[in-house]
Amino acid sequence: MKINFARLLSTAVIAAWACCAAAALDLPVKNINGNEYYYYTVKKGDTLFSLSRTLGISSDDIIRCNPAVADGLRSDATLYFPVAQFGGESADDTGDASLRHEVKKGETLFGISHTYGVSPDDIVRLNPDAESGIRTGQILIIPNGEAVPTKAATSPGPQAADVDVADATDSSATPEEAYEVSDQGSVAIMLPFMLQEATPSKAARRQLDFYRGFLVAADRLGTNSTTKIKISVFDTADSLALVNDIMRKPDITDADVIIAPDDADQIKAILHTTADNGSYVMTVFNIRDTSYVTEASALQVNTPHDRMYDKAAHAMLSTFSGCTPVIISNSRGSNDKEAFTAYVKELYTAAGITPIEIAYDGSLRTSDLETLAEGKEYVILPSSGTVSEFGKFAYALRSYRETLADPSTLHLFGYPDWTAFRSDNAAMLHELGAVIYSRFFDDTTAAERAAFVADFTRHYGTAPLDGVPNFALLGYDCATYILRNIQANKGTFDPEVPARHIGLQSSFDIKPYDADNSDSEAGYYNDAIYIISYLSGDSVTTSVL
Repeated sequence: MKINFARLLSTAVIAAWACCAAAALDLPVKNINGNEYYYYTVKKGDTLFSLSRTLGISSDDIIRCNPAVADGLRSDATLYFPVAQFGGESADDTGDASLRHEVKKGETLFGISHTYGVSPDDIVRLNPDAESGIRTGQILIIPNGEAVPTKAATSPGPQAADVDVADATDSSATPEEAYEVSDQGSVAIMLPFMLQEATPSKAARRQLDFYRGFLVAADRLGTNSTTKIKISVFDTADSLALVNDIMRKPDITDADVIIAPDDADQIKAILHTTADNGSYVMTVFNIRDTSYVTEASALQVNTPHDRMYDKAAHAMLSTFSGCTPVIISNSRGSNDKEAFTAYVKELYTAAGITPIEIAYDGSLRTSDLETLAEGKEYVILPSSGTVSEFGKFAYALRSYRETLADPSTLHLFGYPDWTAFRSDNAAMLHELGAVIYSRFFDDTTAAERAAFVADFTRHYGTAPLDGVPNFALLGYDCATYILRNIQANKGTFDPEVPARHIGLQSSFDIKPYDADNSDSEAGYYNDAIYIISYLSGDSVTTSVL
């Protein structure tokens, strides 16, 4: 049974906007997630110094409320200042909370009503001529101003919506069957959707894609279950002050899982607040975050660098057992993977195998490989993963293989960067029979992936944004892991039971961090990596370690 997406999205109350003259800072006010903020749009030529004089506050105050400006102001960026900290008149005192909406091409009265969380009749009541239809460019008065419109067909989700998650293995469940809700879990998503921006950045649109993918997973898992899961969503607007305010809300304090934004200071603030309430803070967008080392409630979704290197190096050793490793490097190149090649060299040496090292000048030539003995098996390991460097050695490897009596005796092991290769470079991976490691893998030819894109497009009227990783798939995989875990644990989240989940693009093998030599209790990290083998033609095989 499918979740009613229209009902689900109509409950969105991510940011209610209202303006007034604010005495303290002489700025308009917005009500965001139930809290009031002065806001200011940065103009060309503004500096921290000039802005502090204009607003009558210190540069430190500006940075404290908007940490991103420490690196400089960006024209058209919006800055926020909590009314509670700076004083002034409440936005709610203005009396008129209605909004005006300009009808865009393709919009319908039904769609607009759900964007704002009101009924079509409510809009018609204030706009009688809309009863016979609406037209592009028409200005509609929206009652109550319950939600922020976006350029997308739907705004990014409910602030507090209930999603009933069915047991995917229960084929006997029918849409007509009703279940008594006996257990309830809660998930909170805190991301910078940047709804205040007139034209959302690509980064903000990716956050929206993540959330949309999350909802597709909730839809697929169905509505027949004894486990009811509440999904709450908040636009952090990339503001530490706003994050601190959001953390005081019941939907956050009661959450089993909180999906955190990528900003390191905001992650710390969330972890500090949740230290005693039993919530797990999931880091999805900050690969370098190491909070799981010291924070018991932290869960790093991205496999840590050292674990990825260790598993990848051992996978190379076992996959190419009996092969001599050949490390190739460009004497005039970046050699950005030298840390990994050094690790591999150490591992092979400890196993009694001495790697061969070949340095080439600018571009690899077939003559550079003539020192390799005919009839022996080798696995080539480049010291760079960049696309530019790939072009400097790949063609020579292909030419050299063609001179061998048995081309299959020359192998190639490579890097996560190569998962983004398209067209000729992707075809070359297949020709060379490359094997690579990665934290994730998006098989664009997979039938399951095509079905997901079809569902996503049907619900939102547009396909997911391209990218590596694909954020819509990332949201889908995270949701499937989290929701099934809460269901399996009857309304609570336990990162260790079940710990393993294989997704469409990302997989999870959650482990507790071994906090040896530490007095603090540690959190959890993902230990899964993909090993991807490119076969002749255009097929691939993957395994999750």
